[in-house]
Amino acid sequence: MGCDMKILISLHGVRSKQKDNWQDDLGKYIKDSGRTDIKHLIYKFGWIPAFYSVIPFIRNYHTKRFNKWLRQYNLTPNIYIVAHSFGTFIGFHGSNDVDKLILFGSILHCRENFTGIVPDRINEIHNFHSLEDEVAKYAPQGHAGYYGFRKTKKKKWHRHPYPKKKITNHRLFLPEHTEYFDNDRFNDILKLL
Repeated sequence: MGCDMKILISLHGVRSKQKDNWQDDLGKYIKDSGRTDIKHLIYKFGWIPAFYSVIPFIRNYHTKRFNKWLRQYNLTPNIYIVAHSFGTFIGFHGSNDVDKLILFGSILHCRENFTGIVPDRINEIHNFHSLEDEVAKYAPQGHAGYYGFRKTKKKKWHRHPYPKKKITNHRLFLPEHTEYFDNDRFNDILKLL
């Protein structure tokens, strides 16, 4: 692989169908875009019920399993991860040496502690969120997919909530949690690579 080759890893959420989901559509979009500098790797952890993502040992299991899988690519520069829903939790907690983590409908806490993570393990985070995303609004793990990331308890939205860290909120207007991925969002992903 050339040193300018970018590895894009995609992570799905719970209750995601394992064939013909948004990850496969993203792969087709990359191919159709003509971007030959991107190698898209699909990480699928399998369909699990939504309530499993609340159980700590199940979350830890999936995070450690992803981290072990990801280590085979850690010697390669230019690793990017795009994740949806429960995949945002796995990608955030299971990543090392990642250039950008791109989140959609995140279930991370909106006031997440980034100490030791940004920029130590993840150089930059882009969080696409929507005030119409009721799954992210009521997720017991966190609401970053609804509110965006916030440095304080104040409800004021900031595109860059942590001025000294590379964390960017991208507010979207979507009808629901499963509708993040279309050609516009795929184009946004490719612009970040």
